[in-house]
Amino acid sequence: MTEEDRKRQAAAEAEAGSDGEDEAPQEQQVKSEKDESNAMEKLTDLVEENQMDEDKMKEAFQALRKQEEADKEAERLLEKKLAAVKVSKDDVALVAQEMELSTQQADRKLREADGDVVQCLGTLIAA
Repeated sequence: MTEEDRKRQAAAEAEAGSDGEDEAPQEQQVKSEKDESNAMEKLTDLVEENQMDEDKMKEAFQALRKQEEADKEAERLLEKKLAAVKVSKDDVALVAQEMELSTQQADRKLREADGDVVQCLGTLIAA
């Protein structure tokens, strides 16, 4: 299509459009109402989606909080159990010297091995 043909076609379309001027405002009004309706629909969908995301987030935080509480309780019970284990100072000194640990670390490892020096040393060597 040449430049001249394009100009003729544009002029013909402009003339055809000027005959239907009464219909154009109505079409624009219908389009704007549809656009407003679609925008409102998108907005309400977004609000509903945000509410669902917020609910999921609250559930996740509650589950996380429960898990943390359970972990703290398990840790507390473990510490209570380890505190009840009797260990000899000589055994602590032996483990500390042989494995080059502090006395606190050696005491902890011995308690974890239920006070059994052989098991404690075996575990430390294997690690």
